[in-house]
Amino acid sequence: MTPLFSKRRSFSLRWILIPVLGFLIGLAAVGVYFAPRVVSVLPAAAAKTGSYAAIEARFSAPMDPACTASHFNIVPAAEGDLSVQGDVLRFVPKNPWPAGAAVKLTVRSGACGRNRLPLISDYSWSFVPSPYRVAYVSADDPTRLMDLLSDGGNPAELVHAGEPIVDFQISPRGDFLVYSTGSASGPGKIWLEALDGGTPSLLADCSPDACHAPVISPDGSLVAYERAVMESNPGGSTTPGNPFIELIDLGNAQSRIVSPSGHIASNPVWAPSGWLSYFDADRQAIVVDDLLGGTTLVPNATGENWVWLPDGSGVIFPEIFPEQGETLGGRSPRIFSHLILVTVKTNARQDLSGEMQIEDYSPAVSPDGAWLALARDYFDTRWTPGRQLWVMNWKDSSFRQLTQTPNYGVSSIHWSSDGARMVFMRFHETNPSDPPEIWIMNADGSDAHSLVTGGFLPQWLP
Repeated sequence: MTPLFSKRRSFSLRWILIPVLGFLIGLAAVGVYFAPRVVSVLPAAAAKTGSYAAIEARFSAPMDPACTASHFNIVPAAEGDLSVQGDVLRFVPKNPWPAGAAVKLTVRSGACGRNRLPLISDYSWSFVPSPYRVAYVSADDPTRLMDLLSDGGNPAELVHAGEPIVDFQISPRGDFLVYSTGSASGPGKIWLEALDGGTPSLLADCSPDACHAPVISPDGSLVAYERAVMESNPGGSTTPGNPFIELIDLGNAQSRIVSPSGHIASNPVWAPSGWLSYFDADRQAIVVDDLLGGTTLVPNATGENWVWLPDGSGVIFPEIFPEQGETLGGRSPRIFSHLILVTVKTNARQDLSGEMQIEDYSPAVSPDGAWLALARDYFDTRWTPGRQLWVMNWKDSSFRQLTQTPNYGVSSIHWSSDGARMVFMRFHETNPSDPPEIWIMNADGSDAHSLVTGGFLPQWLP
């Protein structure tokens, strides 16, 4: 009896275990099928990326924010804002990525979907932030905006517009740019173009009005620009009338005028805080507008280009001073230009230039606020046809000259995001037919060399 009983029990267990095993295999297969997986990532390995490129990982299913964030890893470690919304993980760095060095990203196994199923295996990818690049408008063909590695090489076309590019600005994070086309004294348009190869989009067709000087807010959500209605002249020609400041919201494409009606307003500049500043000729002041109904006025007579301190506490601008006292030989009195720092909260003023017989223009503050670059000339025996590049040490207010090319003037000075280098435009003051040049140098004045001959309006690609 015993052998027969054993065979029957073995036969019965086999038929019980087979369905159970099949069920478990099917359950595992369902789990694998519905478990989240990474389906796409940004930046791609071979993509051109800015210093502040955002990271994205898209999953096949909505993810649990806390569980997914705790399973995300960056090498080298970086500070920034990490969010998980729906099926997208997004990381925005606080500081620039190290240019030219690989960044490795990993979503580790165990990252949870909202269905509580985990990522089954690690998913890793990497990208190499592009080396520092400089964008500029081609002097040979102003319809082209070019892109060039800061270490040199062959330039590439960044934008090919159908009309001459009047001016442009790159977003603080380097993901898109805005530019105006047409002419500074005629009808124009404002365009937006993503720097990942997207097609340009028309932000504002101002025709028949003139539009230019577009500037992007620090958070990348707003664009301000200068607009003027074209007016007829007695001879039949048209010229721009009094300019005003218009603002467009990139989220809903709605625009509105922000400067007071009837006032002559120009030169919009964003503050680091997200306030909008512009020059109001009627009030002889820089208007600082918080866009919530509050404004502050900084007295200013000329509206010459100004810059904000990195912490947003003050602005620096050139101010004109006529020569005092009697002039020699019946000549006209000279006009001096000093750089003035105004603390916005108190309107306290400080003359940064010091000496009286001097001409300072084109202020540019380093990202850490430690240095002020400027274009300087004198009205004494040190006078040269062109303004030279100088820097001021903010700690002790000492000045140092970095260029000594008397016949060449310097303008359009820009610091790199790490404060290590400057790019600027240089032009021949005594031979205006020579093409403008773009130069680059280290912050201490070393390794100064020409980057482009036949380019203007240089800017760093962040």
